[in-house]
Amino acid sequence: MLDIVEYNTKRQLVKINPDKSELLTLGCKHLIHVEVTLDGAPIATVTSVKHLGIDRTANNTADPDVRIKIAQP
Repeated sequence: MLDIVEYNTKRQLVKINPDKSELLTLGCKHLIHVEVTLDGAPIATVTSVKHLGIDRTANNTADPDVRIKIAQP
């Protein structure tokens, strides 16, 4: 799948920075270490990531109270 992303971003002259990219595996019962590369550079594998102010974990859950708090002005 990353090969498709890499191909299309190069075609559209877009560059994804692998240093700013992280890999979060979702729904895996066992943690398997796989080295993933983008344009030849490795992407860091993480156990949680913050996206739009919400912390995501490998089991793809987010605290509903936190989500409500973020949505309120």
